[in-house]
Amino acid sequence: MTLLTWREDCNCGYRAIASLLGMGENFWAFIRQECVVELQEFMSHYEIIYGGQIFVQQLIHNVYVEHVATLDNWMTLLKMGYVNASKFKLVFAALSLNQSQTFFPLRSPPPTLISDHRMIIIAFVNNCHFVQVYLKPNSPIPPPSNLWRKNCTEEARP
Repeated sequence: MTLLTWREDCNCGYRAIASLLGMGENFWAFIRQECVVELQEFMSHYEIIYGGQIFVQQLIHNVYVEHVATLDNWMTLLKMGYVNASKFKLVFAALSLNQSQTFFPLRSPPPTLISDHRMIIIAFVNNCHFVQVYLKPNSPIPPPSNLWRKNCTEEARP
């Protein structure tokens, strides 16, 4: 396993995702904005998953940041797992000492070719920082979230 770390400015989770998507870490604001768009566009779906409109609106408020993020604006892996997987149509694995899970897109079908599968992995370390992770081939990944099968569309099912 290889870890790559970023500047600790409370945007490090979004920096890691931008980098893993091949955009470069400075596209963190774009990743945040795309997550806001995803949450707004599919709000009714996320309200079902996360238990209501107030929670999703607070999540949108926490994700939207123009410059320096505060602790309230940190990425929450378990809350943002489906958002990242669905928006960017990829498998998103979140690693932490507390709980690790794998998230699949909620609305898009899995690629038909193995070579078309995209997966990104980030880890929350030291209770304060996100890093991007590269696993060796055939490494195990965390189990999928139990909410996926219950909340994905028919199109997303394999």
